[in-house]
Order: sequence, then C-alpha cells, then structure tokens
Amino acid sequence: MAGDVRGIPFPDGFFDRVLCISTLEHIREGREQAARECLRVTAPGGCTLFSMDCIIEGSRPDDFFMGMPEVVSVLSALGLSRVDSHASPPVGGLVQVGGEPIRLCVMLAKICKE
Repeated sequence: MAGDVRGIPFPDGFFDRVLCISTLEHIREGREQAARECLRVTAPGGCTLFSMDCIIEGSRPDDFFMGMPEVVSVLSALGLSRVDSHASPPVGGLVQVGGEPIRLCVMLAKICKE
C-alpha cells in the first residue's frame, strides 16, 4: 500500500508499533501532521519510534529540510516539553554530500501510549 504519511489510511489505534525512520526530514511541509498521524494510528499500549536525521553543520541538500530547530519543533508538536539531544558525527567523521562536508546527528523519540 502506498500513501501519504500526512494522511495515513488506517483507523485510530490500528497498529501496536509504528516506525517512522528517516522520513520526517524529507517532508517540506506538514511534518508535524505526519508525526501526529503516526501517533494517531498507534494503539493504546503501543509505541511509536521516530528517527530523524538533522544537519548540524554544513549546507542542506535539496531534499533535506531539517536542522536542530525543526527537530525540536516536531517533537514539541508531539507534546514533548523537554528535548534532550546528543549529537555526534557518523563513524568516520563528516559526510560528503555534493562535494560539501556536512555533520549529521540522529534524534530518536520513542512515544508509548497508555
């Protein structure tokens, strides 16, 4: 099934586990809605795991729209009032994208429903 993560075609609480891996950073508009949709389809007692890559140094490729402020915005939209971050370079240091080095971090957020 193909669809738009900003409008997941399943009823509320349909899945026990939802993974949103390296997706939100490639959505130009509506990433908060996409994150809320992932939570909406997560069942009571289930968990959603978000993995978001963000650029902390260097320029952004055309399809990569998140820096640390955007990550914090998404997590805040999910109702997380405190955001702890740990940024580290990938193994081997900086990543080359289009000839320019960039430093990435990965933010993880696991949200479980009661």
